[in-house]
Amino acid sequence: QAEEMVKKYFRKYQRWARDAEELRAQQEQHQQQQQQQPPSPKDKKETPSPKKGSEVRIADLSPSDAAAFARDVVASQESARRSQSETYNGGATENYIWSQTMTDVDIKVPVPPGTKGRDLEVEIGLSRLRVAMKKEPPPPDGEGARVWPKVFIDGELCYKIKGVDSMWSLDGSTVQINLEKNDERMWKCAILGDEEIDLTKVDTSKHIHDFDMDTQTAFERVMYDHRQKMQGKPTIEQQVGM
Repeated sequence: QAEEMVKKYFRKYQRWARDAEELRAQQEQHQQQQQQQPPSPKDKKETPSPKKGSEVRIADLSPSDAAAFARDVVASQESARRSQSETYNGGATENYIWSQTMTDVDIKVPVPPGTKGRDLEVEIGLSRLRVAMKKEPPPPDGEGARVWPKVFIDGELCYKIKGVDSMWSLDGSTVQINLEKNDERMWKCAILGDEEIDLTKVDTSKHIHDFDMDTQTAFERVMYDHRQKMQGKPTIEQQVGM
């Protein structure tokens, strides 16, 4: 299974590296066209070009740099994908939004402005979650303002969690809750009874750093062997046999 995961990430790396090379080639071609055809009076705005040193050629990297580059690519792609939506692999309800990976669930609960940690009642159990105000929330501030509930969440979690590794914090006017899953599986909802998501459309990939050290080492070895082959040099296995 670990080998299959490594191959999966390696294929992703190859695709992203190929896309980066194609983009670089398109940029160079566009720059050449701009140099051959001076800009018209209507359009004197120059097309920004990549900063010098920002381009990466995989074949020029050292083995350690190639492995580090692969990890950075995977991390940046995952970060960019997740940042596109606060409901990554999750959803939104009237009182909270949630997202998830194979190992964690993140829940964000908006609370009245000015709320302090001491004003909140947050209980994280192995199978239940409760988020509420200790006192009655403030009344709506003007017409059309939000009516704050006293209890935001009080229900059973979709699956059990590792309570000791789960936590919450108050960031401004948002309660942020991180739940570590007891089992690596995708949840159809955060709280049972709330709207469910379509599990056939979720992203089940894992970040390379979520794997054990043996898998990470195997990934780095795959990257090293790939670079060696690109340069016509022996792989680790071939070096051992010399």
